[in-house]
Amino acid sequence: MFLVIYAFEWIFQFIMVEVGGEVTKCFPLSVCQNLICVGFGFISIPWYYIIKLLPLKHFEFTVNDHPMEEESKHKTITSFAKKSTIRKKEIKGLLEESIKRQMT
Repeated sequence: MFLVIYAFEWIFQFIMVEVGGEVTKCFPLSVCQNLICVGFGFISIPWYYIIKLLPLKHFEFTVNDHPMEEESKHKTITSFAKKSTIRKKEIKGLLEESIKRQMT
């Protein structure tokens, strides 16, 4: 059934590219270009079997989902970005205050 759907999809895409024109904003491909597209498409079939040969243990992972300690929270990139944004706002506020003082 997969190959039937795969063939139907390829035929439908072929028709859309060759006949679609202005509607699909595609231009017809040459025979060589069509064969290259078919070749790329058929690569997925052997690739599927290669992936199936690999043991699942290579694709398993665990998520460490426990709460972070307070010290670890301050070492994250997000924490650093927030601190630098807060510092920029503080510096901007201090600069604006000093400018206001100088103008008065």
